[in-house]
Amino acid sequence: MIDFHAHILPNIDDGPSSIEESVQMLKSLKSQGITDIVLTPHYYCLKESIDIFVDQRDKSFEALVEALADNDFSFTLGSEVLLHKNLFLNPDLDRLKIGNTNYMLVELNLAGNIEQTLYNIEQLIYSYNIIPIISHVENYSYFKRVPNTIIDLIELGCLIQINTCSINNLNRCFIQKLIKHNFVHLIGTDCHNCSTRKPVYREFAQFLDKKGLGWFLNYAKENGANVLKNNRVRIKEPIPFKRSLIF
Repeated sequence: MIDFHAHILPNIDDGPSSIEESVQMLKSLKSQGITDIVLTPHYYCLKESIDIFVDQRDKSFEALVEALADNDFSFTLGSEVLLHKNLFLNPDLDRLKIGNTNYMLVELNLAGNIEQTLYNIEQLIYSYNIIPIISHVENYSYFKRVPNTIIDLIELGCLIQINTCSINNLNRCFIQKLIKHNFVHLIGTDCHNCSTRKPVYREFAQFLDKKGLGWFLNYAKENGANVLKNNRVRIKEPIPFKRSLIF
């Protein structure tokens, strides 16, 4: 299985503060069946330049790989990019994409309004040739109130990612419904450490089996493989929420 959202690189963002903790996180992921990991440290355009971020990310990655006695993973470098108007001051955003693909993991800021968010997403797509992957969609309160807006993102060409750890919080019911309505395409653990935000995947797989949604794991795995090959993802037609189901 592919983990599309993971903060495992040490000493770069709010992820692990040591290489030792990074290694322990990888051991946990391996024991739960994760084989491919997209490394996605946070990128905030108001905090640092792309040059500085990429340099720190690459050095952190090199240090981690050097510390691994055995590397059974396939790693891909990426980033979790906060969507902000200042991001578009950069002539290109290629180094923030996932590996050598046109896909980029995007964190939304819905403090403003959804119209501005959709406009910024369109800029990524049409001005930068980027296919946005919207990170942990279940965490945005706006989509809980108006979930059908996610269809607007999908119709623009976005892919939708959820966190596997959300089965252990108040988003448990919401992500179940999102999957049933074909609103989700990729998964990520969004792990940050070995304690408060540890890797969770096995529990997620068990949860899906209990809910009759075991098919989703193969779907997410196939989608993930296509993303890493820079292929288009053949998504399932989203089923709009009825008014009675809106949170």
